[in-house]
Amino acid sequence: PNGTALEAALGAGRASVLKRLTPMPSTTTELANQLHLSPAAISAHLTRLKAAELIEPHRSGRRVFYRLSGAGESLLGIFGELEKPKTRAVPEPMP
Repeated sequence: PNGTALEAALGAGRASVLKRLTPMPSTTTELANQLHLSPAAISAHLTRLKAAELIEPHRSGRRVFYRLSGAGESLLGIFGELEKPKTRAVPEPMP
């Protein structure tokens, strides 16, 4: 069979989204552009990953950034898919 064990467990689309969040948090639009998928498809994947508690949303103004949760990092580590995170701070909301 083709693909990785992570793709077999989550599906290719969700695995791609989860792996893309490894280096830094991203928005739905950023993920759609990077993965060449529609924003609706990315949103559906994010909804499932959030329900599984593998990602966490963080709002900054009108933008929502998604990043891996501890469980998401652990899952990628188990499957040998964890990259070293890059630094990109999610802006804190203004009071």
